[in-house]
Amino acid sequence: MNANRRAAAERDRKTYREVTAQLGLLAGAKGLYDMVKLQSANWRKQVDALTAQAEEVRALSVEPAAAAAAPRTGAGVSQ
Repeated sequence: MNANRRAAAERDRKTYREVTAQLGLLAGAKGLYDMVKLQSANWRKQVDALTAQAEEVRALSVEPAAAAAAPRTGAGVSQ
């Protein structure tokens, strides 16, 4: 449980750093164009991260799905 709390705290610190960095960039924007450009770059980064996470989940789910689909053999299995 302690490891989960540490991991959650580290994730929260990372999120805080990223958000404050983004806000700092937006605050330094000279106009609407710069703000939209910065926000678009941030959205692109978020979509890339989401895509990578989805691919990781897909890769992790392939092996258990293949094992579940495999024919069962051995003691106690009637055929």
